[in-house]
Amino acid sequence: MPPAPRFTPGDRVLAPWEREWLYPATVTDTDEDEELAAVEFDDGDEGRASFVLLRPIQLGPGEFVAARRDREVKRYVPATVLAVDGDEVRVEYEDGKRDSMEVEFIRVPVAAPLAAGARVFAPGDRGWLYPATVCGMVGMVADVEFNDGDHSEVLVPDLRPLVLVPGQLVGARRDRANKRYTRAVVVAVKGEAVLVEYDDGETDDITVEFLRLPTVEA
Repeated sequence: MPPAPRFTPGDRVLAPWEREWLYPATVTDTDEDEELAAVEFDDGDEGRASFVLLRPIQLGPGEFVAARRDREVKRYVPATVLAVDGDEVRVEYEDGKRDSMEVEFIRVPVAAPLAAGARVFAPGDRGWLYPATVCGMVGMVADVEFNDGDHSEVLVPDLRPLVLVPGQLVGARRDRANKRYTRAVVVAVKGEAVLVEYDDGETDDITVEFLRLPTVEA
């Protein structure tokens, strides 16, 4: 029996529109072979996203989000989820005031929800994200430890899940002993083991610790 599809038309999801944020949307079509979904966002815009970048709309108390305090303006401010009743979300802003709104006025950081021990890509050098582990969270700020032992405090929206998909552009340490990265494309992924192909056509079995992501294509 073939596996059940991960998403089907009509499913309500959080989908990427900007690289840092997920927005409420509805799945309109799927390509199971490519693991891609076509989605329509609640504001009417349309897009396509890999299954691994979609999340069911399942917000919970304590989760950090951004909310449109003024529904007429597309400006989002930090908030914390207090309760969820169907598509209605009750939040508390940083000034202590509370508000109830439909989920269409909420956006969620791509890397949320997070907990200590979560594996992520985090900003290191300007323009690049590197594998790291979340050590702790205070509000929208995460303390992360990179694979080389360095620590950094970063905003949650600047993090990415430690997820790669075929066709994604990365930088790879072809010579593991040298911290020099070569342009490559992801061919296949199994856990933290990645098969990449360099521009010269050579392939390489590598682990995620030797990869980095460009922020503009993460």
